[in-house]
Amino acid sequence: MQIRTITVSASRKFNHPHEQYSNFGFSVQMTAELCEHDITEGRAEELSAMVEAHAEAHKQQILGDLETERERDMLCRNIRALEGTPRTLETLTSDLKKEQGLGDDADQWNVRHYEGAIKDCEGWEEKLEAERAKLAALPRPKLIVRPEIHPGHPDHPATSEMEF
Repeated sequence: MQIRTITVSASRKFNHPHEQYSNFGFSVQMTAELCEHDITEGRAEELSAMVEAHAEAHKQQILGDLETERERDMLCRNIRALEGTPRTLETLTSDLKKEQGLGDDADQWNVRHYEGAIKDCEGWEEKLEAERAKLAALPRPKLIVRPEIHPGHPDHPATSEMEF
């Protein structure tokens, strides 16, 4: 009996590293067409090793993309918070002036609190620029595509044919 075709597959199913009720699953399949003169011994194992390596690379790429997206979300939150600093400073300064306007009746704890909070806001412009630079330097995900970029395709078929 002559073997003409070898098909092997590998699959992975793993939990989302940051979400409790989310997981990922996929499978990879490769088929090899053999010529008459090909030696079939070890071909299945060789092809199987290739498929396993491809599946593991795919899994690691997904995990890397998830970590990048998590970092992107954290940076965006930090940027939004820093962009609100001018309003926070106005409020703190106003409250401090009101408290200091009370003269001897001023609560010294409140005065120290407002002064400390204002001091903590120093350098916010530099922090904001640093966070924006970190965000700009993040790589774009290769496999995990946000829905607004690729709507209507939960499996993202446009990325399923990527080569590693």
